[in-house]
Amino acid sequence: MDERLRGKGNYSIDEIMNYSSMKESWLHLERKLFEDYQIEKVIINDSKLHGWGINYRVGNNSLCYIHPEKHALFISFQIKEDAIEKIKPYLSDYALKVWEQRYPCGKGGWMSYFLTDDKQVDEVRLLLNNKIKPKK
Repeated sequence: MDERLRGKGNYSIDEIMNYSSMKESWLHLERKLFEDYQIEKVIINDSKLHGWGINYRVGNNSLCYIHPEKHALFISFQIKEDAIEKIKPYLSDYALKVWEQRYPCGKGGWMSYFLTDDKQVDEVRLLLNNKIKPKK
């Protein structure tokens, strides 16, 4: 994969989202997250590793980072192992593989999830809802 939005510029949130053919799924996920949380969106300016993206914040905490690719969304977030254990029976083989390949950190790790199909939106929501409990 890694056909990410990179380079110098002054991109808006809309321009960042428009980069991916998965924009409709991104908006679908965003609607779900806005049902669960009071979200603040912060632009990530061309990070060396992942390019341009958006940090979704809940209060002082980062919920996730989403970086557009041409045909996918790269979603990165930190989650605790005990949160994963609670929802393991509901996760797809793909999500379990992403968990097994996580970057270890503290009592959990960083998951790097590629959303390539709108059917994955509910799974990403489940993961994020178990990272930070919904407030609404």
